[in-house]
Amino acid sequence: MKRFEDILGYNQTHMKNYLCNYLCGVGYKINTDDGFIFAKGDVPVLLVAHMDTFKKEIPKTLLRQTTNKGIRIVADNTIVGGDDRCGIWMIMNIIKQVKCHVLFLEDEEIGCVGAKKFAETKHVNYIKENISFMIELDRRGSNDCVYYSNDNQEFMTYIQEKTKTVKAYGTVSDISTLMPVTEVAGVNISCGYYNEHTHNEYIMVDEMNDVMQRLIEFLTTETEFPKFQYVPRKYNPLYDYGYGKPKTLSEKALRTMDKLCLVVVIDPDYSECGEEEELCVFGKSTTECWAKMFIENEDLCFSMIVDYYFV
Repeated sequence: MKRFEDILGYNQTHMKNYLCNYLCGVGYKINTDDGFIFAKGDVPVLLVAHMDTFKKEIPKTLLRQTTNKGIRIVADNTIVGGDDRCGIWMIMNIIKQVKCHVLFLEDEEIGCVGAKKFAETKHVNYIKENISFMIELDRRGSNDCVYYSNDNQEFMTYIQEKTKTVKAYGTVSDISTLMPVTEVAGVNISCGYYNEHTHNEYIMVDEMNDVMQRLIEFLTTETEFPKFQYVPRKYNPLYDYGYGKPKTLSEKALRTMDKLCLVVVIDPDYSECGEEEELCVFGKSTTECWAKMFIENEDLCFSMIVDYYFV
């Protein structure tokens, strides 16, 4: 098994080749195709991570620094690649202790391309029938669990109790594509990286290892893994957030204004009412909708958006 710093230096093609060999070496039979590696295990839990990094940058110089919060890995003027090499590393170590199902995906950073390709295969039916839930390891920080459009409250309680994580909000990841087609609940859990997609990205090694050990303890001590269904979130009616009190728009009115309506869901931390808030705009294309969204809401930024959809 390679060192963690070694896989930080791999591009996606090299990473995929290495993981195919690694999985075979620890006893898996792999199914690999354009966009993914899928390997069936003995435990009905699917572990998910992606093999690409942002902008395909590869760090040339890595530094280990000792801080008062533990070991930190940084790169010299480039991304480190913790998103999502941390998730891959954690899965590589977890499956040495417990043989979960594994799914490694390509090109998450450019629109969950690998997940979309996987969603069109016969493996989806296998997951529907045999997987209790999915755990993705592709989240910043040390203690978050993110469910995206999955609103299965029972599952949320179960995960937070078993992994000692706290519910947070995110925009999109591979399980956002996988949950609706497999009808299986999923969660994305922190894996110790910070400032992803920037040259200021860094990895807190101790935090990554702590979450990994929590997951190993959970997966090795749990005697039964209950099956949790994906429950799509029910959104509030669309609103016209102009001046004055929000006004509900009828479906008929939506269809007569423009071809598309973009609705974004705002993180409660940025909402005046302290709850999830929805903003909507109309346009003739997705590009026009996004442009209008930020023109009409000058204080809005991507970090404030926890979900979005088009009507």
